[in-house]
Amino acid sequence: MKMKRMLLIICLVLSLSYKGLATNAYDLVEHNLNNYAKYKNGDFKNYKYEDEFFTYPVRPNEPTPQKVLINSENFFPSIIKKIIFSNDGRKRIHDTTNWPYSIHVKLSMKFEEENSHYGGSGILVGPHHILTAGHNIYNEKKKWATRVVASPGLNDQAAPYGEVNVVKAYAFSAWFKMNDPQFDMAILILDTSIGNQTGWAGLLCPSENTLTREQVSITGYPGDKGFKQMWSMSKRLKNINQETFSYTIDTYGGQSGSGIWINRLNVPHVLGVHTLGSEYSNSGVRLSLNKYNKIYRIIKDTYILDINKNYISSFISEEKKHLKETWANLKDFNIENASISFATFNLKLFLFPSKWSFNKVRDLINDE
Repeated sequence: MKMKRMLLIICLVLSLSYKGLATNAYDLVEHNLNNYAKYKNGDFKNYKYEDEFFTYPVRPNEPTPQKVLINSENFFPSIIKKIIFSNDGRKRIHDTTNWPYSIHVKLSMKFEEENSHYGGSGILVGPHHILTAGHNIYNEKKKWATRVVASPGLNDQAAPYGEVNVVKAYAFSAWFKMNDPQFDMAILILDTSIGNQTGWAGLLCPSENTLTREQVSITGYPGDKGFKQMWSMSKRLKNINQETFSYTIDTYGGQSGSGIWINRLNVPHVLGVHTLGSEYSNSGVRLSLNKYNKIYRIIKDTYILDINKNYISSFISEEKKHLKETWANLKDFNIENASISFATFNLKLFLFPSKWSFNKVRDLINDE
């Protein structure tokens, strides 16, 4: 009798532990890279039609700025293995400012205790939100990235939208704790609402019928093309699992985090992100309903970038010396929407309220 009772207790404990793991696997773990940007809840809506959940994609509502040249860097892919089946079916995207290709992002990551920069990809899913692979922000060595820079629409040396910084990231608990490949997905928060210029994709948790009949595309920045050219390929999914997909779409290291997306009614919706390669097929993490709900909630809760004069003034008071030194070298600088790099801070002029002129930012910096 005692043995039966003991076995019953053990089974109950194991059952509760497994249930707790299953529940917590979808929790998001927050990582702050910087704290100079603040966010608040906004009007980001979720929709349901039959058995599908989705958010609306948004077209660009600001003109495309002039191209900005960026410095050349050497990158290593976050996934090394080359997975191309037979003939390479990828096509280069030459006009990277043409929506929806403008929403695809090259990522540059630097990790703790490592000197190298790593190249990855992502897709904009909100005004300042990028969906990507979890290992692009929290790697298999259980190290967080210390710096992540995003370049939407990068085209060789030309960055049409400049570079923006990731200030906050969220990885799924199952990836954070156990590197579970089914949860290798993350949402990144930027310091600038660059999505107003690029547009962004809608999130989509589709029906099984949609997944079996639709062609999906994977678009990103492969390492065999130097990490600076956008390449894309479309094909139907090979296998569909609860948390993952597999496919024979050609990929290469550097495309980790590329959006797996469909062009429905000429607008983009993202279904997941590319993460892995193997001898027989490539695979990605699916935006299952539980993941969809978590990602949607983060975007809604950070939908409005809340930077105000008092906050910037507080920051400037701490970094006055660096700001003034840099500003002194920029007296003849007169380009709207330009990035000014400070010793410890990238101040984006288009980050400020639109009514703030270049002179007002200058006056704020010089204000004692």
